[in-house]
Amino acid sequence: MPGKIKGVSCRQSGLEYLYALRDFNLLEQGSEEPGGAWVRVQFWLNYSRPDYGDQSLKEIVLRERNGLWLIAEERTLQVNIISD
Repeated sequence: MPGKIKGVSCRQSGLEYLYALRDFNLLEQGSEEPGGAWVRVQFWLNYSRPDYGDQSLKEIVLRERNGLWLIAEERTLQVNIISD
């Protein structure tokens, strides 16, 4: 869903979300005409709750619009289920 990643709104995320990840791979970057810049990154996201856990390889595209970096695309590339 554009503008959200796992329930975090784009106003709370964007580049701040990437900085919080600490470990991500920058795959591509560029700029659009006449709009703004964009980046495509991959990272591992760890998810856990009392009865389930997984590690997901995510890929997101961030686009700059009016000074905000918005999450425009999100894909899950791989999921590794963690068992106890």
